[in-house]
Amino acid sequence: MVGATIRSLITALALGAAYLLFWPVAIEPVAWDAPTAPALEGDFARNDLLAAAEFIEIDIGKGPEDIAFGPDGHLYTGLDDGTIVRINLDSGEVVRFAETGGRPAGMKFAADGNLIVADVRRGLLSVRADGGVQVLAGEVAGRPLHFANDLDIGADNVVYFSESSARLAPGQTSEGLLEHGGDGALHAYDLNSGALTTILRGLTYANGVALNADESAVYVAELAAYRVHRVWLKGEKAGTSEVFLDNLPGFPDNLNTGSNDTLWVALGIPRVALLDNLAPYPFLRKILARLPGMSGYGRQAIALQFDSDGKVIRNLQDPDPNYPLLTSVFERDGTLYMGNLFAPGIYRMPLP
Repeated sequence: MVGATIRSLITALALGAAYLLFWPVAIEPVAWDAPTAPALEGDFARNDLLAAAEFIEIDIGKGPEDIAFGPDGHLYTGLDDGTIVRINLDSGEVVRFAETGGRPAGMKFAADGNLIVADVRRGLLSVRADGGVQVLAGEVAGRPLHFANDLDIGADNVVYFSESSARLAPGQTSEGLLEHGGDGALHAYDLNSGALTTILRGLTYANGVALNADESAVYVAELAAYRVHRVWLKGEKAGTSEVFLDNLPGFPDNLNTGSNDTLWVALGIPRVALLDNLAPYPFLRKILARLPGMSGYGRQAIALQFDSDGKVIRNLQDPDPNYPLLTSVFERDGTLYMGNLFAPGIYRMPLP
């Protein structure tokens, strides 16, 4: 009996080891050197300023990731079931505006009044005033446009939008962070001509996108590398890019231009020490991908405002670890509006 028990134990251990070492996974991790995470002190000092935000309920869905204001003055946002809603902030009325059939993420109104949407499942979309949806770009360079995420629109009707990964699907964020593959990109789509070009490649989970005030440059967040790039569109540096913000205290999500040529960055997921420590070791990260329970990450709520030199202007936080994963910070007329990935509503507060 004892011998049989030992044999069963050895067999179980051997099977477990074989699973951890050889079971197929969807990723091929790449070695990289993660910077030491900054402490939440100094410019990033802990505070509870976001705790004062007012919750505006959306009673027909959840996950309002991004914020856009229409020509009618109403707030528009997209939900996790593909619905785009219109919110009358005066009356609180919420109505269904459109259904994308995917998952709308970044969005902004174009000059003609159409709402341009980065839909993580369907690509770059245009939504008319009557709610009709048109696919503007469903492929890039002869392959499917895989994971459109955030966008901004210039005065010249050019849409700058991110593609988080050319291979991993929405819902595989954890796999993307473990892989660190660098197959994300920043694209530009001309609403006038329909031309699509790629202006920055090699990004590891490209996310937030925002033009600066004079549209001489566009920012794009590289979520899995904790940084934000600045790509120059005009002037002597046109066609070049540089790291604008580096080693942020979390994973940068959506970006939005604030007043006085500032940049708002939403950090909804904190840095993960284990992930950083294993950055140089692809084989160990592959083992980690096989472990149950590795699909979830912690939550935080940090809204950072930077000037054009990358200096912190405002640092707003909520210490509640149950905050529903902050995804966007939008400034309008002295008020901040904040999107998130899970709650049935958005947050609003006066700009401190």
